[in-house]
Amino acid sequence: MKISDLSTFFDEPIRTLSTSESLDGLLVGSEVSLYPSLQDKELLLQQGDVVIGFDLTESDAWVVNSSDWLWLLRSLKNNTISLQGLKVSAVMESFAENLNVAVDEKIRHEVASKAGFLNPSIEKVTDWLREEFVL
Repeated sequence: MKISDLSTFFDEPIRTLSTSESLDGLLVGSEVSLYPSLQDKELLLQQGDVVIGFDLTESDAWVVNSSDWLWLLRSLKNNTISLQGLKVSAVMESFAENLNVAVDEKIRHEVASKAGFLNPSIEKVTDWLREEFVL
C-alpha cells in the first residue's frame, strides 16, 4: 500500500495554503513535512530537497499542532496546495508479547467500502489487512 492510499481510510480535513513561490518539484500524493514559525507568521513545507514558504493568517492556527500529524500533499494548482493530515501518536509503550487484532462486522464493512471489495468475508478482510499493514 502506498502512503497516499492511507488518506482513503481517514476523514481528516483538507487544509489549503497559497504562496507566491513556485511549486515546481512537489509530488502530489506524497508526504510533506511542515515547520511552522508563528512568531514570523510563516510555514515552511519540505518535500525531499524542495522547501517552500507560506504566509500564515489567523485562520491557520491549526499549524501549531502540525507535528502531531502525517501530512500528504493531495493537490496543487497554480500557487495553491491542499494538504490532508493523518493524526499520529508516538508509541508510548512497547509490547513484549504478540498483539491480537480483531476484525468485526463494522471493520469488515469499512474496509470493504474503502478498499473497493464487494461483500468480502471477515477472513478475506483480515488477510488483506495482514498483507497491507504490519499486524
